[in-house]
Amino acid sequence: MLNLRKTVRFSAWTTRLFLLAMVGLAACSDSDEDYQGDRDEITDNPPQQTEEEDRCQEGFVYQGGKCVPELNTDEDRGVADQDSDLEPDEVDVEPGETPYAHLLGCPSNDGPFPCLVNLPFEYTNDKGEFRFGSPAGLFQNGIDVWENWIVFHWNRKDYKEFHGLFLFDYLTKTFILLSDYSLWPGIGCNQIVWVDYDKNLAAENNGKLFQSDLSRIEKKSLSQTISYKKSPKITPNRVFWIDNREFGTEYNYNLYTFNEFHEEVKVDSIGNGGIDRYAVYGNKVAYAMYPDRSLVLVDYDTNIQKLISQDAVADFRVVMSEKYIFWNSLRYAENTDCGYSILKYDLETGEETIFKQSTGLDDWLVWDIWEDWLVYTDYSKGGGAEGFERCRYTDADGDLILHYLPTGEEWNLTDEHGPQEQAAMWGPLIVWKDSRHDLSPPWRLSNVFGVDLCMHPELKSRFEACAKR
Repeated sequence: MLNLRKTVRFSAWTTRLFLLAMVGLAACSDSDEDYQGDRDEITDNPPQQTEEEDRCQEGFVYQGGKCVPELNTDEDRGVADQDSDLEPDEVDVEPGETPYAHLLGCPSNDGPFPCLVNLPFEYTNDKGEFRFGSPAGLFQNGIDVWENWIVFHWNRKDYKEFHGLFLFDYLTKTFILLSDYSLWPGIGCNQIVWVDYDKNLAAENNGKLFQSDLSRIEKKSLSQTISYKKSPKITPNRVFWIDNREFGTEYNYNLYTFNEFHEEVKVDSIGNGGIDRYAVYGNKVAYAMYPDRSLVLVDYDTNIQKLISQDAVADFRVVMSEKYIFWNSLRYAENTDCGYSILKYDLETGEETIFKQSTGLDDWLVWDIWEDWLVYTDYSKGGGAEGFERCRYTDADGDLILHYLPTGEEWNLTDEHGPQEQAAMWGPLIVWKDSRHDLSPPWRLSNVFGVDLCMHPELKSRFEACAKR
């Protein structure tokens, strides 16, 4: 490993950044300590009416001391089509049942946004697994989870249900349609950030950043700079994203954030573009450079950027916790399409080790880490093309694995047809892209699946949040 250090002095960061100064910094935590499993902190609903005050605005009714959306018909309430495999009463959202009573029901997929909708939701086994949407789904870039909120982009191949960027409140089972032409959502610290493509997902260079706080869902502009943006991430004091404004070409990105004056500033100072994967935790950022496959660590406490691994990083993910960085590597591959291993870097000792080593003809892909829990996909079950049965690019089946780092214990979260990938975890909630309903490769159809580990017989006692529900 190269012992290369480059010192970079950054502007004095403060908690007065535009994005996160609005609400909810106290609710942001990288651990389970502040995970409450309730909605006591959400109080930003419309104020209670009195007889002297004006009546609720059009589309609202006065109920329970506040204005709630008037959702009187199935059309107004966005009930799923009759060909759904769920009964309508399983997905109904009644007025006043959610902390989002100021939102209207979506009359159509054209908004106005944000608005309340109903998507099918069901538990699929006795271990807490659940599914959004119908089997004829098309999952697109972006899924994330924070506390009890899940954000994702999904539509149906036949467009018979609402489609676009959704926020889901797991506790109240409420779906909110944020936008219809948006991808790459990130969620954390009581905030959501996403990239909006102005009604044209094919025009990738016209992306703009938008955000909303979670206590009152209102779409607000964060950056109107037009460029290709993706993968926004949120920490208590900052928001980051990948941006190609300096290059204008694919695979030539920089990592950006805001300074204390809400100016958009470049983070990466080692390498010359090619930032395609990164992770954040606290005051640290780890970013992967393309095409030289090196990994750089930025420490805002010491104002130092350093190269920590060379010839290591490949596609898909870099994830980081307080103790470790994990990433996918083709170091032991026999070709550039198969042979992904998972590597590990200890932030305290500076030691790099192999977590899962490929034989060169099988794949292991890491997706997320939360505290001491790691989620990855194992493709060793096979199902791919002859000679490459355990390779992701030949459409091998992939099972999702939950690994507990202190003891090495593992649990198979899935054992299904097709790959289960792009997982995100926060506390006892894990969500992922799942292709089990597609009958044959290549995997075109996919749904958002998840698991509530508070319902898992072997794991519910492992999470403090489960006892607080």
